[in-house]
Amino acid sequence: MPGSAGKIRILAVSGAQRSDIAPDAPTFVEQGFARLNMNTWFAIFGPARMPGELVNRMNGIVLQALRTPAVRERMRSLDYEIRELSPAALAELVKQDYERWKPVVKASGFTAQE
Repeated sequence: MPGSAGKIRILAVSGAQRSDIAPDAPTFVEQGFARLNMNTWFAIFGPARMPGELVNRMNGIVLQALRTPAVRERMRSLDYEIRELSPAALAELVKQDYERWKPVVKASGFTAQE
């Protein structure tokens, strides 16, 4: 990836904290852009009302895979940072992002289509 290969200079990162991938790049918040604080994330979801025992089991299996050297190396090669979240922490993240972006989506006039 260009950032980790030194082919480009990263001026800032948009997360709440500096990136392990580019530790010398300040956040936008550090540079005075308080509202420019966002992260892109990926997660695995199951069907609604999935039994908690199964959710926790699947979470454990996914975390086990994410901790393997091969997966960590592959994610790093893509400039992805792995964040290990519990199901409850992921639910809170989804809720926060929903509340944050709800007015933006509404103001844009966007509507979901099937």
